[in-house]
Amino acid sequence: MVNHYKMPLPASYFFLYNIIMKNLPSTLPVFPLSGVIYFPKTNLPLNIFEQRYFNLVNDAYNGDKLMGMVQSKKESGSVYQVGCLGKISDYQKSKDGRILINLTGISRFKILEEISNDKLSIYDVPDPDASYMDQDSLIERINYFALTYNAY
Repeated sequence: MVNHYKMPLPASYFFLYNIIMKNLPSTLPVFPLSGVIYFPKTNLPLNIFEQRYFNLVNDAYNGDKLMGMVQSKKESGSVYQVGCLGKISDYQKSKDGRILINLTGISRFKILEEISNDKLSIYDVPDPDASYMDQDSLIERINYFALTYNAY
């Protein structure tokens, strides 16, 4: 049911949403890739074969299994400001040395700034604002975060 009358949502919905969002990192490794559109609630299989991305994926997998995906801009080599936070839900090493992962989309994020680091591109990520959501969307997002974030 959609909140047609734009009635205020109970504070408990925002409380639950904020608890989940507070458990997400404020900085994360970001995997720039051109030509890939990645959304929450989708799966993205990736074939990792470059050393710099080996380090990024291994660090994410050995930590909280979270990493961001953003599109890189073709002309400048920079990245777009909005990406998707994903959790590594499957990780396999192939016989020829590649890493095969599946990334499960959790939430959008916006890049605030790049933080200097030798191995990874890490960006500050703000807490998303849920105030624009209707009740059903917020409940659905709470359930999805709870299932996806804690499942692996």
